Formats: sequence, structure tokens, C-alpha cells
Amino acid sequence: MHKLIKFAALNAASLTAIWSQSVLADLTDLFGSFETELEEQSALATWTTYNRLVEQEGCRDDMLLDPSLDPRQEGFESACTGQIYTLFSHVREIIHTANEITGEGSTVFSLGSNLEGLGFALRWAAAEEYAAQGTVSSEFVNGQISGLAARMTALRLGARGFNFAAAPGWQGHSGGAASADINQYSRWGGFINYSYGFGDRSPTDTEDAFDFDGSKIHAGFDYIINEHWIAGLAAGYANQTVDFDASQSIVEGGMDSKGFSFMPFVLYQPNNFFFSFSAGYQNMDFDTTRSIRYTSFNPDVPSTDTETVSTTSASMTSLFFESGYSWQKNQWGLEPYFNIRSTDISVDSFVEDDINDSAFDLVVREQDISSMEFTLGLKAQYTITPRQGVYMPWLSLELVSQSEDAPRLIDSYYSNDRSAQTAFQIPTSELDSSYSVISFGLNTVIRGGRQTEADGPIRGGLQGFANYKIITGLEGMSINIFSMGLRYAF
Repeated sequence: MHKLIKFAALNAASLTAIWSQSVLADLTDLFGSFETELEEQSALATWTTYNRLVEQEGCRDDMLLDPSLDPRQEGFESACTGQIYTLFSHVREIIHTANEITGEGSTVFSLGSNLEGLGFALRWAAAEEYAAQGTVSSEFVNGQISGLAARMTALRLGARGFNFAAAPGWQGHSGGAASADINQYSRWGGFINYSYGFGDRSPTDTEDAFDFDGSKIHAGFDYIINEHWIAGLAAGYANQTVDFDASQSIVEGGMDSKGFSFMPFVLYQPNNFFFSFSAGYQNMDFDTTRSIRYTSFNPDVPSTDTETVSTTSASMTSLFFESGYSWQKNQWGLEPYFNIRSTDISVDSFVEDDINDSAFDLVVREQDISSMEFTLGLKAQYTITPRQGVYMPWLSLELVSQSEDAPRLIDSYYSNDRSAQTAFQIPTSELDSSYSVISFGLNTVIRGGRQTEADGPIRGGLQGFANYKIITGLEGMSINIFSMGLRYAF
């Protein structure tokens, strides 16, 4: 049944070509023998491409064996020349290798590999590396939302004008009691945060292993409308690098990404309850290098060693809603909360460039990724108020559920397969339906607000914070993020 489903994926034109090529082994005959689903999908794409080139471009399996069919000779009339023939020669190598393994058909251009070596060649040719674009885009959006959520948490804790109402009686360095009426404080505040994240992903049947690290800057301003409403705008920039781990996967190369984000937000806090909402737009650019390297043991067929490079962009929209309750008793505080994050990501279609003109360059079609996450969280904090400042160590635990965790397909085809719409349909791994986030950190008032003139606003308060976040429960993936920042009242 598994083989029949895969076989039915071939289009009618390809089936006609398959039935007419009785001297060749059908790569789908090897389904069930390959090590991973990725190898089977790549085999299907190779077989589809081969038959399309035979039927629509006039390529022949015995080219170069018959002098009259040598595409390099002058006056050769077939369309199967140049990069089209170069592509055909590569897929023919795979077909002939399968012929040698099954004992059926021509083996002249075989790589001389066994089934494992054939699987390696198929994995090198596939474009599963581009699954990382969705992972990086999602992590960027979530990072920007987390930075904004941290700012709104500070506001909820009473950082009006960047002075902690949660620290009753503390007067700061130059007066300006935190318990003063809100109208005494400057209504404008600005903040800037920096975070550094790193982690790794283990290989799966459909995605590669990789390591990643990157930095993010998150900055913005807010305005206190009244004692219940605050509004503001946050902007962010990220720079991240992904290195595909050749020691764990049949892959080599990397991806550099740069992104920016804009997120307006509002916070409403009647008494101890709070509600916050933000909508955002994000954009990210990707520069990717993908290697294709596999060995030929046939002295008449050279080994493959080339790279493709590509550039594309992703656009993202995000919505974030959070609600909870702030409970305070003496120096202790507890905050249970619930939030919803919704993101839509669209990665533009792009065309690779094979740097050696070896015809391995692919057209990768647009990727659409949607995500909906529901979070239940609890944050505990303790306020310490020595004479020199205010310190608030805290710890939080979040349980996250993802409602859209199904794998998606990355559709692509060889750029020199001119009649193709799709050949490769590489599935990504299924997302984890749930995971958890553990965070801990310290908020502190570096300098209290100052009232420089009678009846004037209290301004100049300076806060700092540092925290560490660990994301756990993601199968085969670890993520760690360190953040720090400053907040200042204008």
C-alpha cells in the first residue's frame, strides 16, 4: 500500500514514460528499502524528472554511447543540450545505480554504489535544508513577542515612569516616592533589550541536524494614558546563523538571516487584573549555501561536488493577547496568566544558483506556515528594598500547547526541468504539540525617578534586568536565551 500511494503521486505524463522504459529499473521499486522517507521522496522526484526529460526534452538513456546522440557534437538537434543535458546526466546516474542494485537495465553510468550510497546521493540532492527557514522565522517572531511581553510585565508591576510601585516606600536617589500619584510621573518611557540565543537540532527522517546562534535587539517606547491604559510601539532587529551539522546528517552548508519587527501594543489594567494586546509585522532575509557531494566508484563517472547559493525573504504577521491576575502580599508577588500567540509566515519562492553550473540548482516554491500557541504561566517574584535600590528576583514556568503541529511540504524542482511545476515534495517534521519554558531573572532599579522642579514630573528613573530562558520538551531540539536590558523614563 505504501508503494502504491507513492507511485500514484507521479503525473500521467511520467507514467507514460515509465511504461515505455521497460529496460530501466523503477526507483519506486526500492520504496521500503531506503533508510528514510526523505530518500524515498528524493527517489520519486528523481524518477519523475528523468521521465519528464526523456519525454519532453528528447533526452535518451544511451546518449554518449551512440556518436550520433552526443549532445556536444555540432549540429545536434535535440533540445537535450547544455544545462538540460547536464541535469539529465545526473538523474541518469541515479537511475543506472538503481539498475545495478535491482539487476535490471543499463548500468553504464552507475555510481557503483550500494543501496546505502544511493540513499546518500538522494539525500544530498534534496532541499530539506530549507525547513530551517520556517524554524528561524518562528523563533524570531516568538522572540520579539517575548521581549514585548517582558516590557508589559514591567509596566504591570508598577514601572510607571520606570519606578516600581511594587517597592512601597522606596524613595530613590533623589526623591519621588514610588507610591506617589501617577500624574506626578513622566508619562513617556523608553526601553532597549538585548538577547543572545543558541541551541541545536538533532536529525530526523526528514530534517537535518543543525546548530544555531544569534543576537536580537528589541527597543521601543510607551505612553501612560491614564492609571489603567498604556500604549506603545516596539521595534526589533535580529541576526542569526544556522550551521548544518555534517557530523550528524548528510548535509553541509549554512544559512544567515537578518530580520526586523514592528509591534504596536496596548495594556489595560483595572485593579489587579490585566489585559494586553499587540499586532506585529516582521520581515526576514535569508542567505543560504547548500552543498551537494557524493562519491562515484565508477571511473567513467565523476564524483559530484558542488554548492548552490540562494537568497529569499519571509514576511510575517503576528497577534498576541495576554490576560492574568497580579497578586501582591508584602514583598511577595504571584502572577498567573494565559496568552495566545498567532503567527502567519510566508517564505517567498526563489531560485538557487549552482556555483559550478552543475545543474543541481532548484526552484523552491513559496512556503506558508501558520502557528497558534496557547500558554498557561505562573510567575513568582520577591521584592528586596535595601537603601541602595530595589531588587526583584523572579521565576516563571510556562506550559505551551500548539494547535497547528502538522508537517508541511517544501515543494521544489530542478530549474533546468523547464516543464516542471513540482518534483520534490519534502515533508518537514511534525511539530511538538506541547513544550515548556522555564525562565528566571532579576529586575532592579538602578536609579530612582527625580523631581527637578516643584510640582514637576518625576523622570529619569533607570531600570535594568537580566534573565535566562530554557525551552524544554521539544523533541531533538534545545533552545537557550539570555536577555538583558535597560528602561528609562523621559
